[in-house]
Amino acid sequence: MYHDTETTDNDLLQVQVSKDGGATWGNAGDPISRFDGTDSWKSHSVSLDSYLGQPSVLVGLLGISAHGNDLHLDDLALEIKLPLASLFNENFDNPDPPGKLSSSWIISPVVNSGGDWKPYPETTHPAGYPAHSSSNLIYFNSFSTVAGTQTRLHYAYGFDLRAAAEAFLTFWMYHDLEKEGSNDRLQVQVSATGGPWQNAGPEIKRYDGYKGWKPYKVDLQPYLGQPHVMIGFLGISGFGNDLHLDDIALYRDYHKLYLPFLLIRQSSELEKNSYPG
Repeated sequence: MYHDTETTDNDLLQVQVSKDGGATWGNAGDPISRFDGTDSWKSHSVSLDSYLGQPSVLVGLLGISAHGNDLHLDDLALEIKLPLASLFNENFDNPDPPGKLSSSWIISPVVNSGGDWKPYPETTHPAGYPAHSSSNLIYFNSFSTVAGTQTRLHYAYGFDLRAAAEAFLTFWMYHDLEKEGSNDRLQVQVSATGGPWQNAGPEIKRYDGYKGWKPYKVDLQPYLGQPHVMIGFLGISGFGNDLHLDDIALYRDYHKLYLPFLLIRQSSELEKNSYPG
């Protein structure tokens, strides 16, 4: 809403809500005064929590004239809080064919050509530790490829984050206590709308003094508003042990919905505009 200091008249905007198709209206939040001592656009928000659970809600804007200046609004939106939702889950438990990744995943050499990602029922090097969730995990063959080899595993389809107010990637990675001097590591990467791959979050070292599965969360806030966001995992070999991942998921928090306004103007016998004449 635009505020100005030309007149001190108390022109007001009142957000209103109707639960009966517009037959009756009730105020939502306090009225907003045009004159507040500033000359600028300001963002305002009104909570509609008290109307949650209603099958149909109309939102209205009541202009109240004090014969000062006009009321100006722009960029109206309705933000709806939704339960935390998963846009994507992958546990690699149903490879087709067995031992091979589905076509939903793409493997790309970045440095050298000997790197690979494969599903497997348990850890490979070190051997014999179960997947985080049965029956498979995914691993990068850091043990059997040249040190410095980099190979990216990325999901073939992008995610639309235009409506997301928060988004993050989660996964589990196995750590072991062998080959401390070998710098095997993982780097999460993101490509937005066909752009280059960029690092998201810090590198994660295979050897960090811990043994077992650990959860990780990577914030995707820099990519909110993008229509096509691709997720990748860059395996970097230190010629130590393999990198093992499982239970990858991408979550978003809530949506911002731009209102499909049907503009209906109602007025009393009073002057419709604030400014006289």
